[in-house]
Amino acid sequence: MTRRERLEAKLEKREEWADKAAQRSAQHAHTAYDMASGIPMGQPILVGHHSEGRDRRYRDRIGAHATHSVEEHAKAQQHTAKASGLAHQLETCIFSDDPDAVEALEAKVASLEVTRDAMKKANAAVGTPSPPAKKPYESWEISNLGARIRQAKERIADVQRQQERTAQAE
Repeated sequence: MTRRERLEAKLEKREEWADKAAQRSAQHAHTAYDMASGIPMGQPILVGHHSEGRDRRYRDRIGAHATHSVEEHAKAQQHTAKASGLAHQLETCIFSDDPDAVEALEAKVASLEVTRDAMKKANAAVGTPSPPAKKPYESWEISNLGARIRQAKERIADVQRQQERTAQAE
């Protein structure tokens, strides 16, 4: 099972958990509402009356259902956020065990090199007038982009070695 397949399975699980938590939240909220609708608006607890204990327990159960509804809603939101992160990761990442990983990495390198060249040209177009004008891109931005290009090239070599080892093992 590839990393992409494992992440897709995790994504499905998270979405399933979020749906179930949302359903439980809605059920608890509905139950609390139904229970509370049985008490007339503004009806106080009749202190000293024989029904006081039962009324307090009933109101506590209403509160417990409302609390569970809020907790399940928070849990649904957490699972939805995690699922959203997994979906973003699946969309943007290049996994080493993907069959087209080398091609995707080469395309990434080409794109980064085009961006770096455009940044260098923009900086060169400003020139060095007196007093020196602020360049559109700082030197560290171009340097960082160069490091990302180098890392991607190293990763291409690693993926190719890994694919060769896998092919030899088969």
